[in-house]
Parts: sequence; C-alpha cells; structure tokens
Amino acid sequence: MQDSYNGFLALACLGLLSQWAIMIMNGSLSLMLLTAWTSMFPDGIPLREGWTGIWIVDLALRVLVAFFGAILHVFESHEFGPYLCLVDLITTIVVFGMIPIFWQMLLYFFGAASIVPIYMRLYLKNRLSLRLKVPHNQARALPFTALWCSVLSLPLLLPVALGASVSHIQVGIVVWLLSPATVGPFQDLLSTLMSTSSSINSSPKEATKPIAVAYGIVGALSAIVHVCIVAFTFGSTLVGVASTGRSTQCGAAQVL
Repeated sequence: MQDSYNGFLALACLGLLSQWAIMIMNGSLSLMLLTAWTSMFPDGIPLREGWTGIWIVDLALRVLVAFFGAILHVFESHEFGPYLCLVDLITTIVVFGMIPIFWQMLLYFFGAASIVPIYMRLYLKNRLSLRLKVPHNQARALPFTALWCSVLSLPLLLPVALGASVSHIQVGIVVWLLSPATVGPFQDLLSTLMSTSSSINSSPKEATKPIAVAYGIVGALSAIVHVCIVAFTFGSTLVGVASTGRSTQCGAAQVL
C-alpha cells in the first residue's frame, strides 16, 4: 500500500511539472495573467472585469476565464480540435463531481493533473480508518446527484456549440467554475425529499448499491462521450487536431 501512496505522490509532482512548469517556460502563464490583468485577450476580445465585486476573487476568475476562453474561442477559426479536447476532459472529471466541495474547487482552479492524485492518495490512506454510516436517504439520492453533476458541465460547453456571444461564453465559464457549490444543497434537498421514517441508516452493503449506480452513470457518460469524440475525430476533416497553430491550446486543456 505504501507503494501506491508514493505512486500517487509522484503523479501529483509530475502533474505540477507538466502543468505549471511548462506554462511558465513557454510563456502561457504570463500571457494568461496579463490577459486577466488588462481584461483584454491578445486578439482584442474583451474580458469581463467584474463578477462578484470582490477584487481578488474577480481577478482569480478572470485568470480562469482567460484560460478557458482561449480554448472556447476557437470556433471563430473553425478549428474544433481544442474544443473537443476540452469536452473529453470535462466529461472525464465529472466522475469527481461528488467529492467534497473543497477538493472540487481545488480541482477546477489548480488542475486535475495535480489535485486528483493528491486526493486519491489521501483517500486511500484514510479509508481504512474511516467507518462512516451513510444515511439511507443520502445514499438513494446519489444517482440523481450524479446526473446533476453531469448537467453542470453544460454552462461551460453548450454556449460555444450553440454559437453564443463571447460575453455569454464567459458567463458560462464562471457559472461552471462556481457550480460545485450547488452539489451539496442539491444532494441534501433530494435526500430530504426521499427521507423515510422506516430507515435512518443503511448498512454499508445497502449504501454501496446507489453509490455504484451513481459512479456508473458518470462513468458511462464519460466513456460514451470519449468514444463519440474519437469516432468524430477519425471520421471528420473539420476537426483539425493536427493543426500546429492550435496544438498548444489543445494541450492547455489538459492543464485543468
């Protein structure tokens, strides 16, 4: 088990290097920060300045909007490769949509390549010492929460596909970034509606069934989207994933 812990730690370090070190070396990070600071993309597209009224929070959001905006604006040049890379990535990390909100926000703001290995290492390290009883109504609500987590990807991905304006695309990015805050209340609301007086707590075996269904839903969605993207990529001449002009953006999508 110790080897597994060390393996996840190594993956986290590799993720940090592959994300932030490379972005620092190729100038992507400085350009992204400059875009957030000046509220203007290099090609002249405006970046909305105010989101919450709190300067430091708005600055952090502008950095992330600059990052995702650079990928989502590719439809203007009719190159869909970076967008498809992003769709594949987002539907993959939906699997982690039901983890605690603290870890979800870290994942969105600092990148799955760095955060997921750290979370998995801590989870494996602590799971043997934790013996949590899952309330029956909470367990039954999990499959619906999984569906909700899948729907939360739409504000990020759908506006571009529908040809929305740049401002609407940026709003969708921010809505998606803040959407993990809705998962807990949604889960609690459903569990309240499903509460029964006959069973307060479910056994570990009973709780496992809806948990398996929940992760099966998001896993199946991720797999279906991935297969569809692969099929579309090999069957279409419009994707342009081999375009060197956009290869850095496609790679940037993996930074999340």
